[in-house]
Amino acid sequence: MQLPIGAAASLTVRETLPEARSIGCSDLRFESCSGSWEDCQPGDLFVAIDAATGDGHEFAQLAIERGAAGIVTERLLAVDAPQFLVEDTRRAFGSICHALAGQPSCRMTTIGITGSDGKTVTSHLTDSIFRNAGRSVAVHNTLKQTAADPEVANRSGPDSLCPASLSGWLSRQVAQHCNVAVIETSSQSLAQHATAGTRFDVGVITNIRQDNSLAHGSHQNHQRVLQRITEQLKAGGIAVVNADDPLSAPVLQRLTVPTLTIGIRQAADVTARIIETDLTGQTFCLNAGNDSAVIHTPVIGHQHVLNCLAAAATGLSQNLTLEQVARGIELAGPLPGRMQRIECGQPFAVWIDSAVRPSQIASAAHSIRQVTHGKLLVAVTIDPEQSPHQRKRIGELIRRRMDSVVITQPDCGMISDYEPAHQILDGVYQHDQVRLIPNRMDAIEWLLSEARPGDAVLITGVGEKPIATLAEEKWTVTDAELVQAWLYDNQAGFSPATARRRQIYRMQDYLQ
Repeated sequence: MQLPIGAAASLTVRETLPEARSIGCSDLRFESCSGSWEDCQPGDLFVAIDAATGDGHEFAQLAIERGAAGIVTERLLAVDAPQFLVEDTRRAFGSICHALAGQPSCRMTTIGITGSDGKTVTSHLTDSIFRNAGRSVAVHNTLKQTAADPEVANRSGPDSLCPASLSGWLSRQVAQHCNVAVIETSSQSLAQHATAGTRFDVGVITNIRQDNSLAHGSHQNHQRVLQRITEQLKAGGIAVVNADDPLSAPVLQRLTVPTLTIGIRQAADVTARIIETDLTGQTFCLNAGNDSAVIHTPVIGHQHVLNCLAAAATGLSQNLTLEQVARGIELAGPLPGRMQRIECGQPFAVWIDSAVRPSQIASAAHSIRQVTHGKLLVAVTIDPEQSPHQRKRIGELIRRRMDSVVITQPDCGMISDYEPAHQILDGVYQHDQVRLIPNRMDAIEWLLSEARPGDAVLITGVGEKPIATLAEEKWTVTDAELVQAWLYDNQAGFSPATARRRQIYRMQDYLQ
């Protein structure tokens, strides 16, 4: 976690952490910091954060032996070096990193997006809105990490954010004259103060889901963690909160910062009325004050409209016009693995979605039921991190909302533990509508072979991620590519152009 020297040639602890209580000296000047004793260099300020190998305070002496000039700590340590006591070393580490980088988030418009569902899509829509309004935008989300110029591969999604990497990334965007930075952050990242030191112009909370609260112990803890993004707002910053979401209501009541609410069912500052929904997408009327705009998006679902509203409220809060917002939403194409519809001329509909939690699967299934009239066939993916209760709830969803289901794994390997599958089956009761096919390729191909004209196929749990690596060339294959291969190989009546494309997607070619 070594942080290179940024805009500040050197700093003092007193000016960076004014609340710190000093032991051993009144102040200390430093040029770099480290949160890992192994990366510590002579002259570093060592911040004793909880490391993967244990409590960072335990390694303070090792950091001193490597040359640390002082220690930022939560408790007094038996070491011979200046110590600076703070309430939370993770939050202090964020403040130090951003100070060394020259406070880059204060030199651009910075938008933070958190919540249970819809973060990645909302960040994608927000990017499109600002980019099509003429702004230079950088995005850090689950799918990508882009710079104003050029685009670079994503090496650290939101769950692996840390203050050192984030402050460095923001500093590079400032150097490239970037106007807007859009940052997706999970509740786990907020709990670990991964965005500490970042100051936001807008903090978006998309929603708070019950089945995503287990990691935080309770709904109340989950709400407090997500509320942290609003505590990092700049002076005059704005929070965007979902008024339709019941678990967001307590957060909304506690907020003391300026707030824009969004909603479809509840009264809100930015609202929508869905006009029409079909296989090709949905059309809705976006309302903000006395202004309105009709927008078409190729992605179906109530949740997607709420994502559009969150992005719209963000753009409007930064003085974009409703026309610019509407244009940006319409120009934002669908994201891979996020209610992605696969169309190869087949007589039934197919969607790929990353849904893995019960609420996500229920939302995707409900959206598809609204636009199709045949059977709903679903691939459900075993998630090793789910609780038995969550798996049973998925089984209950299968019983109530799905006609045929295959339970599978996120890859094509052998199954080593059948218990998770049995826990899903515990909620089904009627097991004749469910098959267990561990190999994901086999599972998806079986599901597609069962579909008939007018039916709908939903493949959940993996999204855009690779499910297999094939042949000596190490080709990676995704759900979407596998579906396209099967459809092109098994459906009749394609045009000459489509027939040529078939050769690209034949899985037999990959396997040769």
